[in-house]
Amino acid sequence: MRRAVLLAMLLGVGAGAQGASAPAPAPANVDDCAHLLPRSLLQVVTAAYPDSHFGSSLDYSLEDLAEFRGQGQPCPAVDTADVTGDGKDDYGFLLVTSTQDVVLLAATSQPRQRWKLHLLMDWGDSVVSGLYVSSIDPGKYEDLDAAENAPAAYEPEPGRVKKLTAVRPGFISGKIDSSGAAFFYVDQHWVHLWLAD
Repeated sequence: MRRAVLLAMLLGVGAGAQGASAPAPAPANVDDCAHLLPRSLLQVVTAAYPDSHFGSSLDYSLEDLAEFRGQGQPCPAVDTADVTGDGKDDYGFLLVTSTQDVVLLAATSQPRQRWKLHLLMDWGDSVVSGLYVSSIDPGKYEDLDAAENAPAAYEPEPGRVKKLTAVRPGFISGKIDSSGAAFFYVDQHWVHLWLAD
């Protein structure tokens, strides 16, 4: 028994062999997205979208995660912004529905820790690992198809505007490294523009 313990110590095996000062590395499969949404919001989403699941950091490549984390966003599938101007965090997030479609939802805070869900975009059968949602600053924006040298003709769609001066932040979502749709909450409803990458 004593030889086994000595042999283990010499080979660096067993408890404490690495030394007390070296912390154990974090498991590679820890999900940085799971804890970003408040519990009260998780309950609302679960009730509204049974058998669905949230986009997860495990869905993304290490390169994509590093890029988003370098910009201060722990997970490409979840972000916050005060889109309503009430001083409270609102959430934009990607959800994979029971039919395996990916949807972009926004949750605006309501009194008494309640939430109102808004379906902003149905990305259809896109793979969540190719999509993102991020907050976008207030400012002047022009739809990429409304610009003078537009890549395509502007096509009206519900909620789409050609230009907007946003006074509050919003959410932008699209394919990673591609154009995205920027959503802003204006006068109690959502409007959006397509913006170039």
